[in-house]
Amino acid sequence: MKAIFTTILFLIPLISSAQKSPEKAAKLLGADPIVIIDSVKASMDELAAIGEQNVASILILKDKDAVQAYGPEGNNGAVVVQTKTFARKTYINFFRSVSPKYDSLFNVMKTDTAFRYIINDKYKAEPDAGTLATIDKELFISLTILTDEELKKKYKITDKLIGIHIRSKAPSNLYHKRKKF
Repeated sequence: MKAIFTTILFLIPLISSAQKSPEKAAKLLGADPIVIIDSVKASMDELAAIGEQNVASILILKDKDAVQAYGPEGNNGAVVVQTKTFARKTYINFFRSVSPKYDSLFNVMKTDTAFRYIINDKYKAEPDAGTLATIDKELFISLTILTDEELKKKYKITDKLIGIHIRSKAPSNLYHKRKKF
């Protein structure tokens, strides 16, 4: 698939900065691209209303990739947006399904705010919900729970109680995948 996974920096400034921005974004793809937000068909107005701080990822599908994914409605391309809230639910549900230890820990904690996510030994101060949500059964290798002592010793992380170390292949079409995986 030749889909282009982009970050918010690529498309959202076009959509949210000025009144004509949705039209500019549409011209990148075609006259009337299909818009999908959190797996639901939406309008360009709904896309513009999201707010860049709420977007986890944007997937742009063009040509036959859009038609293959969305049928004739994809003739003018597709803008597929995942909000941070939706992406977070996606990766939490996936990790719970593949790791009984993660599921048990999440059941006790009721949130993942005390967790530091580490993907292939790379981590950020705040979890990248869009990147974590791209991990699926095809990419996933393993998930290991790290204690606060292990976090301190191996990664010099002192602000979280639990480490979630994920081994994963990188998606072939992810923007800046070497930085993220």
